[in-house]
Amino acid sequence: MAYGKKQFRYIRVGERTYAWQVCFSDDYCHLWLVVTEKDGCFEAAYRLRQRDDRRWIALGGDGFGKVLKLFGGGTFRCPEFAPGGIAKPSGVRELIEWCLRPNPYWEWVDRDGLPIPPGEICPQCGERVSFYPFSNHTTDCKNCGHYFAVRAAAIESTSPR
Repeated sequence: MAYGKKQFRYIRVGERTYAWQVCFSDDYCHLWLVVTEKDGCFEAAYRLRQRDDRRWIALGGDGFGKVLKLFGGGTFRCPEFAPGGIAKPSGVRELIEWCLRPNPYWEWVDRDGLPIPPGEICPQCGERVSFYPFSNHTTDCKNCGHYFAVRAAAIESTSPR
């Protein structure tokens, strides 16, 4: 697909129509495949040309339940949807179907594609770390100084719609 002047393309999956486009990030360093639904129930951003071992997708929107709405979205490990960095309608359909599959388990990762450990345990030294329980953020361990991302312990998976 050429990255030309067309803004949005549309694809119908099931009963819903989704708009998608390939666009540059704000700093023009990365190409993104962005998929949205008109009513805001589905929002997905997938960076093209990611490393295989650190591939992730950012999800948001009201249709993914209270957990992602509370956090303003989340980033999760995912399969490849645009081989070779080329976005095609078949890959967009695969992305949407992957996101909407019933009862998924999504592995939370940070924006570098590294796993976010659940709860409040430092992954390096095992020391308990205190943080605000309803937030996903980075913190440092007071024991060893290790800087890492944390997420609320009660959240293990989410399910759209």
